[in-house]
Amino acid sequence: EPLPLLESTPQNNSQAAKKTARIVNEVIRESRSRLASHPLNKQREKEGRLPANVILTRGAGVYEKVESLKDRYGIRSCCIAGSALYKGVAKYVGMEVLKVPGATGRIDTDIEAKAKAARQALEEF
Repeated sequence: EPLPLLESTPQNNSQAAKKTARIVNEVIRESRSRLASHPLNKQREKEGRLPANVILTRGAGVYEKVESLKDRYGIRSCCIAGSALYKGVAKYVGMEVLKVPGATGRIDTDIEAKAKAARQALEEF
């Protein structure tokens, strides 16, 4: 039997915070219900594997404006990445994210295309 879930609670008394906590709790409860009956989980259980049983939400934070790399250090910079995480961090610090066909962020990423884009970017950045 799975452990009981902790409830999301608002970080302050605002209506927006209360609404967000309520929605997060609803989504988590619904995910648990849907995952319990999902065919992939039934297959996992037949194979003796643990089922996926909940969506993990963590790491919520507060967006704080940071000085861009250009403003702080006087440099123009860019990012070549396939993964949304790296692209997001780059955008957060004011880097230009270059679109490179074949950059997937996975093992099948096109390293040659990324290297070519990096060489070209050196002329501009």
